[in-house]
Amino acid sequence: MKFFRLEDPIYKFNWYVQFGDSVQSAAQRFQEATSCQTWDISNSAHAIFTSANDFWGGLLWFSEANPSPGTIAHEVIHATFHAMRKLEAKIVDEHIEEVFAYYADWLVQHITKRKRK
Repeated sequence: MKFFRLEDPIYKFNWYVQFGDSVQSAAQRFQEATSCQTWDISNSAHAIFTSANDFWGGLLWFSEANPSPGTIAHEVIHATFHAMRKLEAKIVDEHIEEVFAYYADWLVQHITKRKRK
């Protein structure tokens, strides 16, 4: 089980990531680190993204210690949408597409880099 925090250097979102162990363990660690309550926690999920309305960031949990790149990308897209909503970006705007793509790229790169350590 690996648990770590990523702080993005531009918008200052705090992303907590956990590989392995239970979703309840990940939610508890997230709550202890942030004092935020999580929601939409499903025991049947293999991976989740969750956050609180007033928190700039969130929890990305993966049931496997070594999830597929597709699973990581799937949860990162949820996290990126959350970030863009917090920034009040219009997702359908043609200019936000590059911001969205670069932000998702940054998250995937840093999550996979930390996963390997």
